[in-house]
Amino acid sequence: MNCDVSIATALAAVLVFALFAAVLAVVAERARFFPRVGRWIQKDPVVRTALVVLLLAIGPITARTKNGQMSLFRPPLLLQVDEPAPAPSLDLVSVRTNGVSLVAESTNSVEMTAWRRMGGTEMGAWLEAEEPFFMVGTNPVRRVHVAASGAVSFESMRRPQIGRFLPDESARLESSPHLFYPVLCPFRTPLGMVPEARWPLVFGPHAPGSRFWHDALPGGGRVLTWENALVDRLSGRRVTVQTVLRPSGDCSFRYDFHDELDPPATNFVMGAQMGTNGVNALFFGPLPEGAPGGAGWGILAATVWRVDGGASPPGEPFSVADLLCTNGVLRTPTIFELRWKNTTGLDPDADTDNDGIPDWQEVFVYGTEPNFADTDADGIPDNVELMAGADPLNADEDGDGIPDGLTPEAYAANPLWAESAEEANLAIVIQSAIPPGASATLVVGGL
Repeated sequence: MNCDVSIATALAAVLVFALFAAVLAVVAERARFFPRVGRWIQKDPVVRTALVVLLLAIGPITARTKNGQMSLFRPPLLLQVDEPAPAPSLDLVSVRTNGVSLVAESTNSVEMTAWRRMGGTEMGAWLEAEEPFFMVGTNPVRRVHVAASGAVSFESMRRPQIGRFLPDESARLESSPHLFYPVLCPFRTPLGMVPEARWPLVFGPHAPGSRFWHDALPGGGRVLTWENALVDRLSGRRVTVQTVLRPSGDCSFRYDFHDELDPPATNFVMGAQMGTNGVNALFFGPLPEGAPGGAGWGILAATVWRVDGGASPPGEPFSVADLLCTNGVLRTPTIFELRWKNTTGLDPDADTDNDGIPDWQEVFVYGTEPNFADTDADGIPDNVELMAGADPLNADEDGDGIPDGLTPEAYAANPLWAESAEEANLAIVIQSAIPPGASATLVVGGL
């Protein structure tokens, strides 16, 4: 309900009330200056009551909301109720194994000095920034709680227990039992930050130590880094994990498993819990009743539609385990990335940008933006590039430094482009300067 009453107007009403009362008192007390008015006010209770009622009416008359529907002293005739916000939703949309690099630390990064001194296992800390750097559903976030054991929670310090399948039933919201506390689990496992005094013993005399730091990103967002943490808190089992948070609510988990880990951890979960469900990108531990694969121990992986840098072409479902695991064991050492998309309020039947590609296909199949018809901003709409076998995420496929939409040889370097005209899926984008109502001839080759 919108009831934004002007404070200035309310104060003005109070001042008018006080001034009127003062004048009334003066008139009543000093009746000799106003003999008729004074006697009239003092002797006639009806007049006094009428004055009080008039005085109380000043507030409702002057103090109104922006839409003029609500006063200070009475309910509005019409209540304007906002639509409830949709439950937050975060979905795994892609996996990358090629060309993945961790975000480099800048000189403005902030380190968790307490963990550097004392180490950390289940310790946690609040991180705060001046501007919102993430979005949980439709709610901006500028404060998160980070656990040394690889979890990031919002709105509270609650996080799933180690080795717990997502969503963790113990993390239901008390106010809304059908919802869960929003939390990210980049690598929720027995993870340890080594105190600085033990760095030479664990990592060697000159090797970088075990630290947690966070840093602002260009254009907004935040990167959280568990650097050289020890899996199962054992030496020789190093892993660096990063969580990249974007103001849009999109995020990514990046991993550098430095050492050969077999098994990678006693139990672990890489996933997210938000809104009404949880997504387990990779999970190893006791599976609950009703989980895919049935109860028992084992590795469980989500299925994604698009795998960037992997072995699956767009449009074909692909298991994360197929890309990252061998015989049910996560391959290490390895570097990879899990990408997540804020899909809050996504309508699977909608085509928001009217490019002919349903929103759900843009998000889960092609990795394009459902709100922009030209995701890579090269001047060629996404659907045209897909019809031509081009990449709608690459603005310069021929590498000449000019956007594809301005380059005649835009697809010259595209291996999917056919060798002959008979086999080609020809897509032409025409930007015409012909005045309205005029006509011209379009010549394509000899046609």
